[in-house]
Amino acid sequence: MRHFCFLVLVLVFLATAIACRQSEPVSVANDNLAAKYLESGKARYSKHDYDEAIADYNKVIELNPRLPEAYDNRGTAKASKGDQDGAIADFSKSIELDPKKAGAYYDRGNARYAKKDYNEAIVDYTRAIEIDTQDAAAYDGRGNARIAKGDHEGAIADYTKAIELDPKYANALYNRGKAWLAKGEHDKAIADFTKAIELDNRDSGAYYNRGVARTAKGDTKGAAADYDNATEVGRRR
Repeated sequence: MRHFCFLVLVLVFLATAIACRQSEPVSVANDNLAAKYLESGKARYSKHDYDEAIADYNKVIELNPRLPEAYDNRGTAKASKGDQDGAIADFSKSIELDPKKAGAYYDRGNARYAKKDYNEAIVDYTRAIEIDTQDAAAYDGRGNARIAKGDHEGAIADYTKAIELDPKYANALYNRGKAWLAKGEHDKAIADFTKAIELDNRDSGAYYNRGVARTAKGDTKGAAADYDNATEVGRRR
């Protein structure tokens, strides 16, 4: 009887080993195919073909449902289509699979910000910063959420940190300029808008808001020039 049981165990072991060996080529093939769909999705997304990008990421997930990047990328495509709830679900799944992925928290923060869920957006941006303290975009995003809640001081602190991490971050300079403008700090606002324009002279908003700050200071000539530039840049875009 003992010999019979031993033989059965050996046969089960051999059958399992054979099954595993047979499944390896299938697994490799699936991984290779998933990688192709992943790259195709990225290419389609870059062309703003969001529906086709989502279809590619769906294929990736069918082939490899444990790949965080597929959910994160699909979430980004959904967010670009305005489907913030679908995006949040995908970013949350990406985070579930890889809780240390700062980018997924940042992306979910953006989706929550778009839904005007500023408190939860701040939570996500903060988590992204905790994981990656050098993430200038996360500071900028948290600054936007804070200013939406009326916390200008907190927003300015975040924009300042983003600029410290990336001195050429034109968007953070522009956003801090708007925060200074809201506080009536016109000279500081003008300085930030000017720097933002130096880095990116295609931003009509920077010209316009610098015009607003100059108007407040009584510089009507400088303001008029800024408003003209804002109009011209807007026409070219």
